[in-house]
Amino acid sequence: MPNYWWVNQGTTYEQEREGRYVWAPTQTKAGHKPAHHRNVKNLAPDDVVIHYANGAIRAIGIVTAHGGLHTRPAELPRDWGPEGYLARIEYHDLAVPIPLTDVPSRTPAAGPFNRVGAVNQGYLYPLAPAFARMLYPAFADRWPIGWFQEKENTVIGWAEFIFWAKRFKEWPEFDTQERNYKIRLGEELAIARAAFQSGSDDWIPAVKKVFRSRLNNITNWRINDQLIKWMEATPADARAAITNIWSDLWVMSATINRI
Repeated sequence: MPNYWWVNQGTTYEQEREGRYVWAPTQTKAGHKPAHHRNVKNLAPDDVVIHYANGAIRAIGIVTAHGGLHTRPAELPRDWGPEGYLARIEYHDLAVPIPLTDVPSRTPAAGPFNRVGAVNQGYLYPLAPAFARMLYPAFADRWPIGWFQEKENTVIGWAEFIFWAKRFKEWPEFDTQERNYKIRLGEELAIARAAFQSGSDDWIPAVKKVFRSRLNNITNWRINDQLIKWMEATPADARAAITNIWSDLWVMSATINRI
């Protein structure tokens, strides 16, 4: 079954359409390497791309070859870097473009939209299957080709979760971008726990180091700050409380019941 994607092409739509491709630089002018650019290399044959430009859906694309590294096509702006990702696309134009304002259910869960229903400031986004399932019949008389295929035995909810979990795990940079630093934080927290269990007073600075690490995007900095200040101000109370969490005899259900 194909995957579904949404591409924001803006001023380069005509060039990319004429060249039958989508292309994004490997990094932005500021040196960032956004996931919505890297997504181009994840495109696979028979994937479906909804082409959005200048306020409307203008074409349906069918991917004809795997995406990968490719130098910038000559017709694209030279202010972008020379290296990028490219995938070949067969474009199918809509006779009448579909304005963004006519598209229903534009929520962040769909993939390419923000909280107010506008498109994200990025290039290529995966579309949630549920959104594709809704969009296809909503404009059945406007599509130039049939592009949506219903999966057999589709289960809304759990199937959607599995879809996204699988997509994240298949992402080539999943470990580098999403897993490894969390493991590192866990290892540093284990050092803090060992200090705590040994009776050392160094456990609070060790916890502080973890929660204030630049790698920590898991817990909110405001809550982190309140927790650290409380631990430093009342270390005895902090030790008593943390004992309920870090004890070798800790049982989650019993702790939850006490709370």
